[in-house]
Amino acid sequence: MFCSKCGVQNAEDSNYCRSCGANLAPLGATGHNIVRGIKPDKYAGFWVRVISFGIDCFVLFVLSVISGISIIIFFDNSPESTEKIYSIVYVFLCIFYEIWMTVRFGQTIGKVIVGIRVVTTHNEFVSYKLSVLRFLGKLINCLTLGIGFIMLFFSPHKRGLHDLIGNTKVVYTK
Repeated sequence: MFCSKCGVQNAEDSNYCRSCGANLAPLGATGHNIVRGIKPDKYAGFWVRVISFGIDCFVLFVLSVISGISIIIFFDNSPESTEKIYSIVYVFLCIFYEIWMTVRFGQTIGKVIVGIRVVTTHNEFVSYKLSVLRFLGKLINCLTLGIGFIMLFFSPHKRGLHDLIGNTKVVYTK
């Protein structure tokens, strides 16, 4: 397919132009761009999402160690204040990682490794609003002792409470 902005030829399943970065995806039912390169009817189940979550926990651990070392270097204060600064940075790191990666790439690093992606129920890109709602849904899942995650076993489309709240689904990539 050729880019309408710069005329460069791109692969047929490209979402963005490799030259100018223009969005090449067609519009969906709600007027947003449809994600290409997914299997829209092949839903990711509980266990593959648990593996993805484990990988993301490892990535966040590495990032938190790096940020912890940076905090110690730049804020050479008392251990109590360093711990408070680290806690605040860690919480923001977790929130930023989940929300931004879902919006920007449709996937966290764990999801990339296992080959799954978050899309809307109309197979469109996830907006910041939906990503924040999905994240809040995950917090609700944690407060209800994981009942929202257990819903994945019983839902025909493998959607947990956080997916229902965020109007999203998790599908396999091609």
